[in-house]
Amino acid sequence: MKSKSVILTGFFLLYISFVVRAQTNDLFIGKLTAINPASYTDVVFMGAKDTVLVSTFSGRIAMRVNGLGSEKVIAVLNDEIYSLAYNPVRKEIAAGTLESGIIVIDQKTGKRLKALRLKTTWSVSLLYADDFAYLFTQDQKGNRYIWDVHRNYRELPVSSKMPPGRMVKLDKDGLLTIVSTRKIIIWDIRNDSTVKETDVVLSRFGDMDQEGNFLSVDFNTCTKYNSITGKNEFTLMHPDWLRDLKDYPDYEDMVRSAPEDFTKDGLLIMKDYNLQLTMVRFARDKIFTASIDRSIRVWDKKSGTLMRSLTGHMATVNKIKVNAAETQLVSIDLKGGIKFWNV
Repeated sequence: MKSKSVILTGFFLLYISFVVRAQTNDLFIGKLTAINPASYTDVVFMGAKDTVLVSTFSGRIAMRVNGLGSEKVIAVLNDEIYSLAYNPVRKEIAAGTLESGIIVIDQKTGKRLKALRLKTTWSVSLLYADDFAYLFTQDQKGNRYIWDVHRNYRELPVSSKMPPGRMVKLDKDGLLTIVSTRKIIIWDIRNDSTVKETDVVLSRFGDMDQEGNFLSVDFNTCTKYNSITGKNEFTLMHPDWLRDLKDYPDYEDMVRSAPEDFTKDGLLIMKDYNLQLTMVRFARDKIFTASIDRSIRVWDKKSGTLMRSLTGHMATVNKIKVNAAETQLVSIDLKGGIKFWNV
């Protein structure tokens, strides 16, 4: 059952899918100046739970607290912001921008402390090392950067011997995890040498857990790679599109005429609409997948069984993050919506 309104909305979200696909591609994205400036672009936890930092295309960095409807603005940059990283030790925020490279900001005062220039283009993935001693990223042309936080963010030379791929994790011993579509490499940045190399088949890197398992994303599917067996374990896909139609004039008539097409929460079940995934995350014994269908699905990490569907966002869910203790999930959408979920 489909109304004309549903079909038109579907075409609109199909357009949004192309935008999000460009945004999350690991190799290159176009400038995103046409996106709603109020859209949240990234979110990071500030502490154990309930408090996060968010950024927007309009250049705003703000703090959001679970249960409070308003945000506290920390800084406003005259630039689009694509990514955030937070250093709780030094109370510093690193923001990846369109034109200004990486801007380091004092979280308490909002003052700019440092501008870290990139060789070309911009970065959409920004990370601190496990011990917050280094900040690292790669730009859209594949240039990689590592800065020493304790030496006023001095840029470290990246060895020409370092294998190609995306840097996803740097531990306290200087071991860097590099992911490509064919290999997972543990690289020692202090000795410029490979510690471990594993052959894999990945589409787009999604996440890595404590055991070294990976999630790979290919448009509307997510595949779990098992590091012990060295094989892909299972593939996940959002089974249906759960549409909230309560604002539609004929909503009640639709429910009366075909109640089997709705969930107990009043969401229209559009069968076999498997829309694109935007982000995936591990958390303890679960896997979370977010989609342009505005939902987050919760899966059993061992079996791949669908456990629950989290709904309520009013736009594409473009980012999800799990806190360090893996007890809380936070999600943001392209209309500036945010939700906290207790894992």
